[in-house]
Amino acid sequence: MRLGETITSYAGNYVYKQDDTGERLEFFSHPEGYIEPDEAGFNYVYQYKDHLGNIRLSYDLDEANSVVVNEDYSETNYDWQAIHTASYTLANEELNFSAVNRWHSINKYIDVVPNKTVHIEFDFKKGDMQVPILFIKEKINGVWESNADRDRYILENGHFEVDLNLQGEQLRIYFEKGTGSTDNGTMSTCYIDNLIITQNSLEIVEEIDEGDSPNTI
Repeated sequence: MRLGETITSYAGNYVYKQDDTGERLEFFSHPEGYIEPDEAGFNYVYQYKDHLGNIRLSYDLDEANSVVVNEDYSETNYDWQAIHTASYTLANEELNFSAVNRWHSINKYIDVVPNKTVHIEFDFKKGDMQVPILFIKEKINGVWESNADRDRYILENGHFEVDLNLQGEQLRIYFEKGTGSTDNGTMSTCYIDNLIITQNSLEIVEEIDEGDSPNTI
C-alpha cells in the first residue's frame, strides 16, 4: 500500500478500511441499517428506504436527549414531593420512602414527548412496607387522566422495568403505601435506587432527497 492510500476491504457484511494508521473496522450491517464502532463501544444507525429499496434517511439514537431521569441518590433527593403522612429521606445512597397511612405517597412530575415509548427502571426493596405500589399517571392535552386509567404496579424486591406507550405530555410518577394487613396506621419504609427514565429520541445522521444519488450502505 502506498503512502496516503486507503484500501477498503469487505468480509461478508463487515467493511474494513486500511490507511497509514492501520486497519480498522468501519461498520457492519444489521437488518435495519448498520453498526459502527465509536469510543463508547458501538453506534447503531437505522435506515429508512423507499419503495425501490434506496436509502433516503439514516438516523440513530440521540443519547444526550434520551435520558429524562437518572437518579442514583448519592447527592440529592431530586425534587420529590411528600403527600400527607408520607416522607422521604436519603440514606445509604437510596431514596427511603416512608408512610404511616395507606394511600399516602411521594411523587414527582416529568415532562415527556407525547406518543413515544417511555422506559422506566429502578432497583427496589420492600423493607417493612407490606404493599408498596408504583402509579404512573399522565396529562393528555392538558388534562390529567382519572385514577381508574393510571398504570398501577405492586412492587416486590428486585429490579423493576417497564415500557409504556403513553399519549401525554407530562407524567406523575409516585410511590404509594397500599392497603396492607397490619402496617396501615404505623410507619413503614421501602427503598428505591437507580431510577432511570428514558424516552428514545432519534437524531438524523443523513438525509437523501429524491434528486440525489441513493446511498447503498
